[in-house]
Amino acid sequence: MDIDSKKLLHAESEQLIKLQNIVKKTIEDENLIIEHLLNPPKDILTNGQEISDKLARFGGSWSFIISFFYHIN
Repeated sequence: MDIDSKKLLHAESEQLIKLQNIVKKTIEDENLIIEHLLNPPKDILTNGQEISDKLARFGGSWSFIISFFYHIN
């Protein structure tokens, strides 16, 4: 192999390593976001926010929607 080919292969290898690190970091960040969405830290939510979340879960549920339409008719 000539010197230019070796330099090109080395540069390509470095780029692949950088891309792998970026992908690895992105996956770690996404996992952290998912973990916080599924299990929000309790100390961050205020009482009002917790009540609001519970109300939103019920208000967006099928049981609420069906009971709402039942009472309208």
